[in-house]
Amino acid sequence: MLEDLKPQRRNYGCKVKEILVSLEAMDQVVLELALDNQEWSALGLSKALRARGIVLGKDTIKNHREKQCHCSRA
Repeated sequence: MLEDLKPQRRNYGCKVKEILVSLEAMDQVVLELALDNQEWSALGLSKALRARGIVLGKDTIKNHREKQCHCSRA
């Protein structure tokens, strides 16, 4: 009965991924393009998003861009 008992693997996404999946499709595209656009500094993007009610820290954005976040390790 318990032969296949294993701990469930948790799939943690980073805060950027959490925000992305919570947005409408068009806003997801806009944010993904902004994340890929290196003309946006992490701090500048963070401030622009905060002005629109989305709180993502500059370090969170930087880690996501550099693939140092949880969703890159999945």
